[in-house]
Amino acid sequence: MRVRHVITLTFGVAVIGLAGWSFYANVLAPHSSGQPMEGMAVADETTLPTDSGAGAPVAAGSEATAVVPPALGGIPLTALQSGEEAIASVEELHGESLGSDLIAAWVAQYGNGREASLWVSRSADQAGARALFARMTDKISQDTTPFTGLTPMAGSALEGYQLDGMGQKHFYFVAGTDLYWLSVDPQRAQPALADLTKTVISASAAVN
Repeated sequence: MRVRHVITLTFGVAVIGLAGWSFYANVLAPHSSGQPMEGMAVADETTLPTDSGAGAPVAAGSEATAVVPPALGGIPLTALQSGEEAIASVEELHGESLGSDLIAAWVAQYGNGREASLWVSRSADQAGARALFARMTDKISQDTTPFTGLTPMAGSALEGYQLDGMGQKHFYFVAGTDLYWLSVDPQRAQPALADLTKTVISASAAVN
């Protein structure tokens, strides 16, 4: 029994380590080169309309415009992924297939890619979004990920969590059926979160 326990424990540690590396290699590391993720459309003035208030490109399409800000903390949107490719990227973030619970997704890159990135997943209903949020929190709380300092988000009108990891500040929260995850340079974190909060609150008000 003792040998079996040691083998099981060793296998579990190996799986956790592989999951952490997979998250870094597939989701965060590709951004460090300053190039958009594979499958992401580069945002420019010829393909995306300009928001008169922010003076920055906005993702085309009403749904994307409602969930993806044209800029975060002064960092312009530079690439956007949607559809099946975005759903696949979000599932990589979670480390598992989410099946029919995930009906839409967007992955946005700001600046050179290391400045800020935004993942948005849309569930079929609010219960599904909150269940996904709770599952993420439970995994992070187990201290088996590259993230540290899990605490409630401070100075925001939205309820969620903030944490640190891989040289960035991270925020995640639920708004209706949407689950947001923001990764941003620590020096731009609060302005970026403030801009995202405004977009989310405006979108929620329009729905209600």
